[in-house]
Amino acid sequence: MSRPVSMGRSLIAQLLKICKEHDNVEIWTGWELSELLLSGHDGGVVGARVRRGGNEELVDIHASLGVLLTTGGFSQNQEMRDAYLGRTTTREAASGMPTKAEWSLASDGDAGIALRAGQRIGAGSAQLDQVWGIPTMIDPRTGKATEAMFAISKPFSVVVDGCGRRFFSESQPYGEAVRSMYERANEDADAATFWLVFDRRYRRRYPIGSLKSVWQMDQAIEQGFLLRSDTIDGLAEQMQMPSRRLQVTVDEWNEMCDQGRDKYFHRGEDKYQQFIGDPTVVPNPCMGPVKESPFYGIRIFPGDAGTRGGLETDQFARVLRADGSVISGLFAGGNASAALLGTQGAGTTLAPAMTEGFVAVRYMQRSAGGGGVLATDK
Repeated sequence: MSRPVSMGRSLIAQLLKICKEHDNVEIWTGWELSELLLSGHDGGVVGARVRRGGNEELVDIHASLGVLLTTGGFSQNQEMRDAYLGRTTTREAASGMPTKAEWSLASDGDAGIALRAGQRIGAGSAQLDQVWGIPTMIDPRTGKATEAMFAISKPFSVVVDGCGRRFFSESQPYGEAVRSMYERANEDADAATFWLVFDRRYRRRYPIGSLKSVWQMDQAIEQGFLLRSDTIDGLAEQMQMPSRRLQVTVDEWNEMCDQGRDKYFHRGEDKYQQFIGDPTVVPNPCMGPVKESPFYGIRIFPGDAGTRGGLETDQFARVLRADGSVISGLFAGGNASAALLGTQGAGTTLAPAMTEGFVAVRYMQRSAGGGGVLATDK
């Protein structure tokens, strides 16, 4: 039985529908890339060896025009996360703060398959120390990571570090929020845990992950995902942070809410933050006091929607060796390739992936003597 989908899933569903309507598009599921097949002539790629998941059956697929890798990044590969994200010198992980696969929103298949296959044949790579950062929480109902960017942006709540202090505008763009979390951890290792603290009004207005009803909240509390206390001091004790410091933070926040202005981090003062807040709350849609008991706390993590780094490519999506030369017959796009937007930008991965795929196939078509218009190769 089908069900409606929206946003990026809707786009993927439409593309899948188009493929199924054409007899010349064959889709295999349950297979994964084992290795790339090379030409004995110039070391270029002439096909791929694939394995059916869960067994040793191998099939060689020969490609006359080229192989396009679009298998995602390595968000769900903890070994690769430790190797590349843990040793970074960029702001995202300068603290050496743990970077865990279970904090990621990426699919289980986001295991670095394309990167490993490319590296084995000498492909270059870039931006391996970066992620498409987005705050996440563990959904109490599913036990899996879910985005927290909307939850932390709403009024009647604050995000604090392990010392009970605010350290950023909770409503800022999600990539900036994750960078702020890593920066705070770098400044003080004792602060390297993060909590969303909210009150009864927040609970009655907004969902927490997939939790919408009171009984679901109660169940999450029993399971230990969500903390609850009648006092801020009691909540601080459960979160293992200085109760006096958290109380001061909440009191300062409540005072600023009365004025409608965050004098420390300017929460809700730009159009993006106002959009992601609650328009029914005035004068600032992102600010509401944390006053009404009981009070709640849930862990927030510096998660991601995928990794930015991948195989180095040129303007035609051709994969390059470490020395900059082209590996003939091999193309990459999406999170399998290094991000087109570089180190900055929101998580715009679908549109670049579509563009890279389009450019790569047009290049194959042109190389085979077909039509298609592309920029000149410079």
